[in-house]
Amino acid sequence: MILPFILKTDNAYYQEKINKPQVAEAPTPRPTPTVSLPQRLIIEKLAINAVLEYVGLDGAGAMGVPQDFDNVAWYQDGPKPGEVGNAVIAGHLDRVTGDPAVFYYLSSLQIGDQIFSVAQDGKVYTFIVKDKKIYPYNQVPLEEVFGEYSGKRLNLITCQGIFNQRTQNYSNRIVIYTELLEN
Repeated sequence: MILPFILKTDNAYYQEKINKPQVAEAPTPRPTPTVSLPQRLIIEKLAINAVLEYVGLDGAGAMGVPQDFDNVAWYQDGPKPGEVGNAVIAGHLDRVTGDPAVFYYLSSLQIGDQIFSVAQDGKVYTFIVKDKKIYPYNQVPLEEVFGEYSGKRLNLITCQGIFNQRTQNYSNRIVIYTELLEN
């Protein structure tokens, strides 16, 4: 048989513990995950596995373009693919010869198609096509494409339309808007 017992204690010690305000310790903050620099863009549907070049603005204040027609260019002054905001990647439609370049078939993407951005640390970010819009080349809504955005979006842009020999420019731009598929 187990008998209950009473332990004689120093009441002052426990009274101090009871009366002392209890302060909860703050949880240790978790570091914000960082997104590594982008390295490749993969669009399986279009057989694209392209190297990323990093660009800023050119002398005219427009986003730079990739030097290699088979590469794509990430706008490095904006978010990285996988970060909050509008990450932007551009690619050429065709070469000076008229032969297809990396984004020649970009307009064939449909809502629901997948885009993959591979970071330098090997992490793969999966994006889903949410919208596709065509704009006159001088009327692209820069705030919508490059501006602040609360989600994690990757926008792909290239030329489209009729080529003007005099201006050496296409009449339109196509923008593919994608959202990060969170795991």
